[in-house]
Amino acid sequence: MPYRIPAVAVALTLSLPAPATWATQYAVTDLGALSSNGGTRGLAINASGQVAGESYSTIGPPHAFGTVGSVIVPATDDKGTLGGSTSSGQAINAAGQVAGYSLIDGSVTHAFRTAANAAIGPGDDLGTLGGPGSWAYAINDSGQVAGYSRVSAANFDIRAFRTASGGSITAATDLGTLGGSNSMAFGLNASGQVVGGSSLAGNTTAHAFRTAPGGSITSASDLGALPGANWSRAVAINASGGTVGWSYVSASYYHAFYVPGDRALLPTDDLGTLGGSISGARAINDAGVVVGVSTLAGDSVQHAFVWYGSGPLIDLNTLIPANSGWVLTDAYGINNAGQITGSGTYNGNNAGFVLTIIPEPASLGLLSLGTLILLRRRPTVRS
Repeated sequence: MPYRIPAVAVALTLSLPAPATWATQYAVTDLGALSSNGGTRGLAINASGQVAGESYSTIGPPHAFGTVGSVIVPATDDKGTLGGSTSSGQAINAAGQVAGYSLIDGSVTHAFRTAANAAIGPGDDLGTLGGPGSWAYAINDSGQVAGYSRVSAANFDIRAFRTASGGSITAATDLGTLGGSNSMAFGLNASGQVVGGSSLAGNTTAHAFRTAPGGSITSASDLGALPGANWSRAVAINASGGTVGWSYVSASYYHAFYVPGDRALLPTDDLGTLGGSISGARAINDAGVVVGVSTLAGDSVQHAFVWYGSGPLIDLNTLIPANSGWVLTDAYGINNAGQITGSGTYNGNNAGFVLTIIPEPASLGLLSLGTLILLRRRPTVRS
């Protein structure tokens, strides 16, 4: 005998509001600043929510910071410098080591790697590849650091590097190029894969690259470019090799891209924009969630975006509480918990932020479950 839903169940089900489709929403935390009149950029966030970046005042240069908690504590989170006036924290690993760069005097910049949750010390200077300058942009949980360095005082050629765990920049850390004179590294994963950009032979254009684990830049590292213009740069990589960055699509405009870890760029890897002409992806987590920045229609305003692995870019400003006072203009980092850090304005003042996912309301899940149980009840068999 066919099973019929009792009329009372139908009536009850129809009288209940339909479960809403829960769109991810975020709570916003103001990172604070190293000075009372300062602004902040959150540039990287580790698995426990510690943030690295740079904070500045209206009367002084920026300093690198690395939080221990969820907001900046000036007395403990200012990383200081290598002796110059300014520094920037570009990356932070699970132990709280911060990598970045700092002036060592009035004009020369060197890459650094701090000890866990510590300020910059003299022993944190990573040195150079022989020229006057180096910059670090990535650090993994084993303490390897990636970035780029000048190779000689006689020219301005630069090379990507990847240090050993806890090691300094040496000739052996030079990753080479795609045939041109220059390369730059911006991203690094736990396997030692490095991503960045390199000039091609002739030095007239540059392509994004992704090395093999622990490897140097070879022709197989070339990720190509999106159609429309022959230039691209990769800036972040996740555990599976998924890589993000941006690529020019015309002489004037570039778009964010995501490319899986097993191939080079295809036209379908273009992530589009938030309505404007320009976008750039800045970070990716192991779930493939991407964050970055895009202009809106008219190209006069930029907003931070998130991309969940399919569909269009989503303006992060649509996923925070209305009338919060925040305008999120750029997203630089994301961790595997989905927390996002970046920069924007709060009540008109420059500020750094951390976004944390608001859990789905329990009532939605319970309503869906209750309705499902109601509809799946089996009939009572009467003899």
